[in-house]
Amino acid sequence: MTGLTVSSAMNIFMEMSKLPQGCLIACQRKQTVRVKRLHFLRGEVIDPGALYDTIESFGGINHVLEHKLMRQVRDTLGLGFTTSASHSLKNAYFSYFGHIS
Repeated sequence: MTGLTVSSAMNIFMEMSKLPQGCLIACQRKQTVRVKRLHFLRGEVIDPGALYDTIESFGGINHVLEHKLMRQVRDTLGLGFTTSASHSLKNAYFSYFGHIS
């Protein structure tokens, strides 16, 4: 799965802004979260649903952080390499979902 381009993200963001309550993201766990700000990595949107589902497939955020699996998460999401990718993905996860595990 590849990330969204900036122009695609802007189109999505414009559609989201039309919603009265902001953006609602439904995840595999049937949990709905309100996203106020989209996060980007190398110009591509870090998709909240895909990020959550990928991290859950690796055993949850605690397991991913404990075993340093963010590189594999980035690869699975199809996002490009940066030296700060792990930090960016971790920040995006906690921004989108708070401290859930």
